[in-house]
Amino acid sequence: MASKTKPPVHPPLDRNLVETIAFHEKHNADFPMFVFSHGASQDATEITYSQFAKAARRVPAFLGIEAKPPTRPVVAMIAQADTLVYKAVEMGMMIAGLVPFPISPRNTAAAVINLLKKTSCHHLVTTTGTLKDLIESVQAELKEIDPNYELIIKEIPTISQVLPELSGGVKNGTEEALVDYPDVTQQPNPDDIAIYLHSSGSTGLPKAIGKTHRQLEHLVAFPSFVPFKEYSPRVRMLGVQLPAFHAMGLCIQLVLPLYLCVTIAIFPPVVTSPHMVPMAPTPDSILDHTERTKATCTLTIPAFLQIWSQDKRALEILSGMDYVSFGGGGISPQAGAILRENGVRLHCSYGGTEFGAIGTSSLKPEDEDDWEYIEFSDICTPRWIPQGDGTYELQFLSNPKHSLSVENLEDARGYGTSDLFKPHPTKPNLWKIVGRVDDVIIHSSGEKTVPAPMEALMASSPQIMGAVMFGQGYDQPGVLIEPTEAYEVDASDQAQVANFRNLVWPTVEKANHIAPAFSKIFKEMILVADKNKPLTRAGKGTILKKAALILYANEIEELYKTVASVEVAEHIDPPKVWDQAGVSQWITEHAHDLTNGKTINKAETLFEQGLDSLGATILRRRIAGALQSAGDVGKKALSSVSQTLIYNYPSVDALSARIIELLSDPNAAGSSKTPVELIEEMISKYSFSGEIVNANRKDEGTVVILTGSTGYLGSQLLEGLLLDERISKVYAVNRPGRDGDSVTERHLKRFREKGLDDGLLTSPKLTCLETDASAENLGLPESTYAELSASANVIIHNAWRLDFNLSLVSFESNIRGTYNLIKLARSGGHAKDVKFIFTSSVGIAQSWDQSAGPYPEEILTDAKYAAGSGYGESKYVVERVLTTSGINFAAVRLGQIAGSDENGAWATSDWVPILVKSSIGLGALPTAEGTITWIPTNYVAGSLLDLAFSNKKYPPALNLVHHNPVEWNSTIKYIKQALEKECKVSLPFIPYQEWVAKVSQLAVSANSEQLKAIPAIKLLGFFESLAAGERAATPNQTEAFGTTKFTTNKLKVISKTFSELPHISSEHAYAWVKYWNSAGLFA
Repeated sequence: MASKTKPPVHPPLDRNLVETIAFHEKHNADFPMFVFSHGASQDATEITYSQFAKAARRVPAFLGIEAKPPTRPVVAMIAQADTLVYKAVEMGMMIAGLVPFPISPRNTAAAVINLLKKTSCHHLVTTTGTLKDLIESVQAELKEIDPNYELIIKEIPTISQVLPELSGGVKNGTEEALVDYPDVTQQPNPDDIAIYLHSSGSTGLPKAIGKTHRQLEHLVAFPSFVPFKEYSPRVRMLGVQLPAFHAMGLCIQLVLPLYLCVTIAIFPPVVTSPHMVPMAPTPDSILDHTERTKATCTLTIPAFLQIWSQDKRALEILSGMDYVSFGGGGISPQAGAILRENGVRLHCSYGGTEFGAIGTSSLKPEDEDDWEYIEFSDICTPRWIPQGDGTYELQFLSNPKHSLSVENLEDARGYGTSDLFKPHPTKPNLWKIVGRVDDVIIHSSGEKTVPAPMEALMASSPQIMGAVMFGQGYDQPGVLIEPTEAYEVDASDQAQVANFRNLVWPTVEKANHIAPAFSKIFKEMILVADKNKPLTRAGKGTILKKAALILYANEIEELYKTVASVEVAEHIDPPKVWDQAGVSQWITEHAHDLTNGKTINKAETLFEQGLDSLGATILRRRIAGALQSAGDVGKKALSSVSQTLIYNYPSVDALSARIIELLSDPNAAGSSKTPVELIEEMISKYSFSGEIVNANRKDEGTVVILTGSTGYLGSQLLEGLLLDERISKVYAVNRPGRDGDSVTERHLKRFREKGLDDGLLTSPKLTCLETDASAENLGLPESTYAELSASANVIIHNAWRLDFNLSLVSFESNIRGTYNLIKLARSGGHAKDVKFIFTSSVGIAQSWDQSAGPYPEEILTDAKYAAGSGYGESKYVVERVLTTSGINFAAVRLGQIAGSDENGAWATSDWVPILVKSSIGLGALPTAEGTITWIPTNYVAGSLLDLAFSNKKYPPALNLVHHNPVEWNSTIKYIKQALEKECKVSLPFIPYQEWVAKVSQLAVSANSEQLKAIPAIKLLGFFESLAAGERAATPNQTEAFGTTKFTTNKLKVISKTFSELPHISSEHAYAWVKYWNSAGLFA
């Protein structure tokens, strides 16, 4: 017999579980495999390897199920049994040559039957005393759908039968009949199924997943478990909190003790009669047994850690453990921070039934604060699939050392996890899980919300039982919140709902602070769950999100309709005084709330200060609600509160003045200035006067200032500049990120997304500056500003807000930022040597008289041709301002930029991908007469870089549209073929006018599913404008949709890249579709 004072003899890791338990019975008989305690006053009881082996060897006689090699019958186990009994029966089945299939008793009868039939299982071991209803339902439904399907049901053995010594029965050393271990000839093949497990069923019926003997052996080679083998003193792992039927339960309660000699602390066996159930894990009972069994390590579920982070006793116990890990979900950063601050050695584990436990937090001391990040084993072969938003789906490719239970990839042997990760900003081997592909919310804008971090933070509140975000196909997300029992409300009582929203609002605001602006949740978008409609949960206690969203689909759709409607459903406290000062203060307070607590400048436009389109809708709604409570005068004024109120009067000063005007005269016309007058005023405000000073510049090579380097075009420009040896320095100037990511992180995200060389981002030539260019001196320190002023000789100004809803005044910060850049160029003493390239837009010609021919490469002084959307007007203003600057400049009007022909990267928020996705939803692609002048991103960037290095004086205006246009119908045909090849979707063609009519018809009463499938509904105004352009087109117009034609002769002379542009081809279309598909656009 082995001595407990000596280390155990570790078994070889290339043997199956049956061979391994036999090894322990011979070499480690007296070492403890399990430990439990019946009470605080009692000593812990140890179950040795020898005792457990004998218990398992007793099981076959009680089951009476014979295995006749080579057949190995599958035996399901749906039982509420003590862990010790459950694992002994599981092991005993394997010894008998059977294949155990532990199944969760939470499954429905239909799910159980599906699992039985998929695995040809005809034996079921259960506890009929506690699961009578489920078992009878299984029998009844099975008889109804397949009367000939035989299912033999047996009762699970009791603790006194498998371990009689615990109840005074057979003593150790007493002779008794035990099943022998199978000999070598009866041993299964390593690739035979050892055990079946099943998925959670969160996306449908649970799926049976076979685990081979080889895959179980591979489990313990991963970094999640390897350290436990040589740990001294021996690891005592807590296993009470894990369901025995779960993959994590199998790993901790059976695989670890057998392969790595880890002792597992479990709940004591308490089931002594057929109607008793085993102990249930609760936060308190788990802590009690941690202390009683002296457990040194634990792998637990996130829900318990969230609770323990608020419990002083729990923090004391956990801080005394050597290793605290969690898996199966995430915990909030706040809870993690509390645990770490209290000395808890916190780690995150990652794994799946389909691929094993293949990663854990780094165990290096210098990485302790990176507990949210996973380090993957060298044994596995991960493949990272970019999603177009800085996240990556993790896929595993099969290899000889990492055998996968499920393979679901089309292009290789491997498994797509659907889990989304973000790389560590500075440590290349660490990755943080942020959600799932099917959890990501894609808004109508194309922006993507990753809900998991926000949901986890909200769920950390003592008032919130669970939180599920929604918003697929809408502008902005909302959240479905289930209150904890102590805070339950009547969801039909609006006063109770309002009070609960106020109660949880501080927590929601915390979640908003860790999210990008487009993911912000407004108070109006909080949906409170009805206590009579609880959210569905899986066995691990996690919310089944899809089921929850289906359960509340009607309420979610109604919430969006209510928020978007002109009618006001809820009372809004009005201003205390209805005068200019009172209304101004009231609007300021609400604007402060809608912009994440920003200090509001009343004179500046709210859109410059962080208000977005949904924020504008909410503010308009609140104004309407306040007016409704202002008596008859307010109700009359309400009739003139249009949907565009905030866009037309975008500053607090302008908006409050307009409201006061409406209160005195509901029919007041508002501003009487024409668009042309407003354009000319803005030009006059920012024009330059006076001569510029010019002196010799110190030769420092070419020094470039590039703005907007984190976008699709900007990143391509940045790569080109860093690759070019003629460039000695690049200053990448960008605004701070909306989601808190640094400019380095945003560069890395975009480079990886576009397949660019991200190694260039560490180039010593690159200096990144985060600043607000609209501020004095570009918002830079004096020394930095002086450095730029003295050295920069090329400025490429590529940063601009893209929003066609905004009026000219809402772009003033962009115009002011450009003014400041021009001022910098004029200030350095070498102004005439500076080259200034401004990426303008073909939108400057939005009102061009096409009977006058193509729009020239000139800056026209008649502003009427630029009048229209604020975006085009603002670009035109800058062109005119540049003519007063005295510097060498080129305003380059960009047309439609297409996806790169290198990897097809094309923002899914653009109108073309939205048209394609909507066509799938409508069942048809649109045809249109005429040509298009799209240019792939890399060629646009190449043309601009040619310009940057040109020694010629620039023409003031250049038109960057394709000089060899192609037919729209040819391109849409290429897209159709690409969809058939990449997505297996075949669509017919219909005329564009018919296509728009279909979208318009659906827009009248679109539900959430239709909005998701047909995002063109949200851009209906834009698509209708294309239709109007097509209808108004004259016979001699060659451009599709009646769009303006531009001359390009001057640019062809300057740029070789532009003069040699290739035609848009089928290869381009396939690259676009492939990229959109990988980015989840068609999901």
